[in-house]
Amino acid sequence: MQIRVGACAALVLSLAACGNPAPAPQGDKTPASDTAAATPSPAAETPDACTLVTTDELAAIFPTRSFTLDNMPPEKRNKPGGPRRNAVTSCTFISNGASIPDMMTVSVVLITAYSDKAQPSIERMQSGLSTLGLKISHKTIEGLGDGAYWYNIGGNSRSGVVLNVMRNPRYWLTISESSSGQDEPATVSRLTEVARQALARL
Repeated sequence: MQIRVGACAALVLSLAACGNPAPAPQGDKTPASDTAAATPSPAAETPDACTLVTTDELAAIFPTRSFTLDNMPPEKRNKPGGPRRNAVTSCTFISNGASIPDMMTVSVVLITAYSDKAQPSIERMQSGLSTLGLKISHKTIEGLGDGAYWYNIGGNSRSGVVLNVMRNPRYWLTISESSSGQDEPATVSRLTEVARQALARL
């Protein structure tokens, strides 16, 4: 089934890549302060995205739906970090439905920067939408994490609401939803609640 992390998660990964600093030139030494900030490795402190929210919590947040965890194994959906490489973990939840149009997917992506200075700013992530040539407007969400905004990359037949949250210098959390015929404000409100549940576990 192709409804896994999907286009929403792929987009945030592209934006994160745009925000990562360029590798140090050959022969350059990483400053001592950057070395200290990069320890321990993100792989050691990044939780699996599938532990940040439960199927029962999603069922309570999205009434009348029940969810199952996508069965993609951890080694396929998680990328450990390194001394100069961000760690990425992702998870997709699929609602029960008689057909694909009846189904909803909720994806969770967590990017952990390898140092406090490696995570792109909110402003840089937002400007990345234009960099990718996407004519998408974003809207701020007040009081969520250390900065948050959302946008919709869906079409007329299926929504694709993406909510991005920064949490301290290291974490970048993305919660996205894809479904048919959903009310946009209600979807944003529900994804905000999913993000609150996930942030509480970081």
